[in-house]
Amino acid sequence: MNTNKFITYLRELRDQQPDEMLAIYIDRLNIHRSHRVQDVCDELGIVKILNSSYSPNFNPIEGVIGVIKNELKR
Repeated sequence: MNTNKFITYLRELRDQQPDEMLAIYIDRLNIHRSHRVQDVCDELGIVKILNSSYSPNFNPIEGVIGVIKNELKR
């Protein structure tokens, strides 16, 4: 993932839902917090909801990753 790919994703998301209010829940990856991404979100009317720092319990994928890691260790 890089900034350009993420911006492309945001534009595709908006194209798929042109008339809907959109909010995207994201972590604090540098790409997600960049000025370019913020400008594109503002342009497209997408609200960014940032996950709290160091709060994996608020990110459901962390639980899935833990299960997968345990299975791979077996």
